[in-house]
Amino acid sequence: MVHHDYRRFLLVIYPAQSHINPALQLAKRLISMGAHVTLLITLHMYRHMPNKPSIPGLSLLTFSDGYDAGFSVFTGGDEDYRLYASELKRRGSEDLIVLTI
Repeated sequence: MVHHDYRRFLLVIYPAQSHINPALQLAKRLISMGAHVTLLITLHMYRHMPNKPSIPGLSLLTFSDGYDAGFSVFTGGDEDYRLYASELKRRGSEDLIVLTI
């Protein structure tokens, strides 16, 4: 059995504009202190990242929020957003359970 002597962090990114870059900066900071960081992002976010980060000590994991083609707050109404938020919470929670077991 291999034993790793470093801290592991799981950062769950809310799928909205301007959330990935601050998370990547935090990840880089944690990695510079010897940690390993995993970013959990939606499939839609991953598919729309023009330059996937290739940083030693960083892993990307994806999950489906049920809106793999994306969701726009501008085209959906309040009820659509509530449904999206509910699905994001449900599916994200399910995947977090699987990842942490």
